[in-house]
Amino acid sequence: MECIKSLTAPWDKATKASVVSFFVLLAAYCAFDAAGFVIHESSWTTPSVIAVFVALIAALALRPRVLGRYERIVVRAKPFVLGALVLLAFYLFEKPYNPALFDIGAYYTFVNLCVIAVLFCIVYFAGQQTKTAAIAFLAACFIAGTANYFVIAFKGQPVLPADLFALSTAAAVGGGYTYAVNDSVAIAFTALACGIALVLFLPKTKFAVKRSAANAAVAAACVVAFGFWFSNFDIEKAYGCQVDGWAASDSYAQQGSVLCFLKRVQDLNPAEPDGYSSAAAAEILAAYESEDVSRADILDEEKPIVIAIMNETFSDLSRYPNLSDAYDGPEYFNSISDAYLKGTAYASALGAGTCNSEFEFLTATSMGNLGAGVYPYMLYDLDGTDNLATYFKSLGYETTAIHPADATNWRRDTVYRQLGFDRFLDVTAFEGADTLRGFTTDKATYDAILQLIGQSDAPQFIFDVTLQNHGGYDTGLIPDEMALEVPLDSDRTDELEEFASCIRQSDLDLQYLIESLAKLDRPVVLCLFGDHQPGFSDWLSSLAFDKDVADFTLGEVQARYEVPYLIWTNFETSEAPARSGSLLAESTEPDLEQLERPLYPDSTDMSLNYLGAHMIAAAGLPLDPYHSFLLDSQAVLPAVNINGYLDAQGTWRWIDERHDDPADEASAALARMAIVQYDILFGS
Repeated sequence: MECIKSLTAPWDKATKASVVSFFVLLAAYCAFDAAGFVIHESSWTTPSVIAVFVALIAALALRPRVLGRYERIVVRAKPFVLGALVLLAFYLFEKPYNPALFDIGAYYTFVNLCVIAVLFCIVYFAGQQTKTAAIAFLAACFIAGTANYFVIAFKGQPVLPADLFALSTAAAVGGGYTYAVNDSVAIAFTALACGIALVLFLPKTKFAVKRSAANAAVAAACVVAFGFWFSNFDIEKAYGCQVDGWAASDSYAQQGSVLCFLKRVQDLNPAEPDGYSSAAAAEILAAYESEDVSRADILDEEKPIVIAIMNETFSDLSRYPNLSDAYDGPEYFNSISDAYLKGTAYASALGAGTCNSEFEFLTATSMGNLGAGVYPYMLYDLDGTDNLATYFKSLGYETTAIHPADATNWRRDTVYRQLGFDRFLDVTAFEGADTLRGFTTDKATYDAILQLIGQSDAPQFIFDVTLQNHGGYDTGLIPDEMALEVPLDSDRTDELEEFASCIRQSDLDLQYLIESLAKLDRPVVLCLFGDHQPGFSDWLSSLAFDKDVADFTLGEVQARYEVPYLIWTNFETSEAPARSGSLLAESTEPDLEQLERPLYPDSTDMSLNYLGAHMIAAAGLPLDPYHSFLLDSQAVLPAVNINGYLDAQGTWRWIDERHDDPADEASAALARMAIVQYDILFGS
């Protein structure tokens, strides 16, 4: 009877607001579930969620009488409740994305709890010990955990620090994904509701000037303590926390997302490589300075148009053994036999991070020397950094960048200006253009390239970043006449087939472009490469190699980072580029039997940082000292990316597997490259 009287008695405003809010939360969950956005592993999940919310609503209705009768007990229990909220915060961070939550070791659990406790103190005391501050902290923890769930689902990696600088980009391109959650997120949501209800039972904090000042002082002390700890303790060395660059989600799951995230924050600012100085970098490049080749000598000559296309997610998944008989890959691309150079490039991005692939290509530097989770476009000032745009401008070229999306994506509006491009054609230049799945087609950007060529007799360098094949691949928007079937025994074949259909259309558009360029009476060099494989290559490669991704060898890891590339010309290359001072200078004699192949005819695998130098070579233009240095380095270090590097004997090594032995040519070349690269990006 007492309960009934409590429920029927007049409610105060706080009780009404809390009950209504929980009804709204429950209604939102039910609507989300009814719309099919909750993927259930158990049929008991939704009934359990509803039962818990009903119980919480009933408890909140009784809250005034409980506080009135047991106020003294509640006040005494407050410190224990706050301690429980720290435990709950850890749970909310981990539960949405981490199926192995309870396998996190006691040591890492304790360290994560300590960090969370300090962060909670900062928020709680800065918020004057109010219920709002506690609830806001719990909500932020749940949002962070859910963000990890979605980002892992979309690109196979959890949220990394640099992702926070790319929120606008993520929002701009996120419309192609389906935002469905699983039972873990639903359970975490219910736990959040329980935590909020628990906070609402705490007594209200009364305002007082002295108490307010004391709270501010405690919050400030916690900030200072946290800042001192973070600045003076290397998380990796102090706590043994290591974040695997290519399987960061496993590291997060095993060591806790908070600690791992902070570890990656510490990694954002690259340390100077061993032996670095501006003088050391200059000394390395001095061997490639040439007095025989002057750029002024070629300014009056006809120079070829140079087109570089980074094709969104362009990759050949037929190279996976489980698809080799079921899918042919990009057929036209694979049939091209007259390319100057064609093969496999190793990118440093997977599923996302397009900007890092274009960064490696344009600046001819490697993400292997910067670390995982770093987005240079978002973090660094690239003003004045030598790159392909500045190289071609020095030869009298007009330079244009094309990307049919929002100009602010990955800060391209700023970065392209810093890199020296004369103009940037963004989405506003493609109003009314053809689209596929809502994305501007490759062909539309190729028509823009052909129009640019037709409008000017000046030599041009055009860099086109396409958009057509962007994820996700469960939109169902492929027209029937374009749809491609890929027979594969998997419950995720639909996204593979949508992706393959996009690639086939890209392949046809490439054929259109090459056939159009072949008709021009002006020399043209075309370089095309993919930026990364699709995010679903995690399950595809796991199926292909019959093992969990975490158990991959480095060679199997690198299979996920392979992208095709080609360099094609509409003319025969009659001579190799002049490269006086190079260790390979003997290859630069002008009469080299009508060269139709590149400098490395038997080695077509490379990484994206080398590709620009080969493109310049194909154009017959003089290589600057840095690109000459790169081509010499490639002889002993054929490829290097975020995961590892390849030696001349064809052996892959992890990126941190470097040796001080000067006789180890690949490791020594990587060390020299790190010194020169650091000077280019961060030196004076």
